[in-house]
Amino acid sequence: MLRLPNQLTIIRLFLSPIFICVFLLQQWWAALGLALVFEATDLLDGYFARRYKMVSSLGKLIDPLADSVSRFSVFLAFTTEPTVREDPWPVLLVAGIFYRDTIVAYIRTFAASTGTVLSARFSGKLKAVFQGTGIIFFLVLRSLAPTFPEIHRWLPWIFYAIMLPVVLVTVFSGVDYLAANWSSIVAMATSDRDKGSDENA
Repeated sequence: MLRLPNQLTIIRLFLSPIFICVFLLQQWWAALGLALVFEATDLLDGYFARRYKMVSSLGKLIDPLADSVSRFSVFLAFTTEPTVREDPWPVLLVAGIFYRDTIVAYIRTFAASTGTVLSARFSGKLKAVFQGTGIIFFLVLRSLAPTFPEIHRWLPWIFYAIMLPVVLVTVFSGVDYLAANWSSIVAMATSDRDKGSDENA
């Protein structure tokens, strides 16, 4: 049976496409509720795994996957936000988040396949805080906008004021991760190339 931390992680995976549907239906408060579930389960699965020694190989694999899928689903939905969807910039900003997470995920997978341990970075934690806080803050304001016209009027500017720092920190965390582990990445690539040469000899 799946342990509790993994169950909480899988909840994020299953709810991610539901969030997109809810956002497209402009059910802002429901979208906010789902986003809060994402962040709460992200905190709780790590807490239970460490507190009760439930860390597992499956958890190490699916936890970062669930983080990326759930948060990227939110940012992808943001590009359909009625007040900004005619502007190309939201797509470009979300693309920066997608590229960072995809590159880091593939490097981690490659490292795991070779038994290499890559060092975690504080910038990764900082990225998670900025993304989670930005998501909740924007959804709170989006939910209040129909009731408060002044919020609705400033919503496009609020969107960019939130998203720009989020994307900058996200991209920085990717660059920091690559820079800190570059020697290990090169060593993995070199080892893999040498192995292929030996097999073909």
